Amino acid sequence: MNISIFYEKQDPYKVIRNLTYHIANVGVDLKEGNQNKQDIDIATFTYNDAKYIRKEIQVNNEDLYYLYIYINLFSENIQEQEYLINKVEGILESMRIKNKKSKF
Repeated sequence: MNISIFYEKQDPYKVIRNLTYHIANVGVDLKEGNQNKQDIDIATFTYNDAKYIRKEIQVNNEDLYYLYIYINLFSENIQEQEYLINKVEGILESMRIKNKKSKF
């Protein structure tokens, strides 16, 4: 297994614009109230998080970075490879980390 980690600084103006757009959309969803209780709770949580991140970038000049982690798995046969991939994906999903699979 090889693990590589990269990070990329995001453009603060673009991030603020996207967050403002997201805040407005979620705010409309919250006002409509056509969703069930769980959806409203999730929307409220993301709404507050987006507002907090936007404030930190604007007021405190914080930076936002994307973090990329590449995990290369090597194996002698396909069955072992699939087992390892499923195991790593399960671990990542349990930590709520978004993952994508590439095959070379």
